[in-house]
Amino acid sequence: MPYIDDEKAYKLAQFVPADERLKLIKIVFEACGENISKTAKEIGVTRAQIYRYLKRAERKDTPSDKIFSKVIIAAYRLRPAQTQDFFRFILRQMRELVSKL
Repeated sequence: MPYIDDEKAYKLAQFVPADERLKLIKIVFEACGENISKTAKEIGVTRAQIYRYLKRAERKDTPSDKIFSKVIIAAYRLRPAQTQDFFRFILRQMRELVSKL
């Protein structure tokens, strides 16, 4: 079973822009059969938080680095290839941004 430790996940979370975090949350959500309860349990947060992160609640929210590190761990456990693709995409974006400096 693929695994990533808490420390590495937290470090990765710090580099993911807030507007890109929803993509990884959706990977976990889809892997859980688009079930809010399963998704919340898999990540270790409340159902209300998942509703807010998916923009399905009146109050919208973006996960903190600490919470997003849990999303990274869940995504990597459930869909390792998609999670790696997500981070390759983030890396390409960072490279393009740095090249423009």
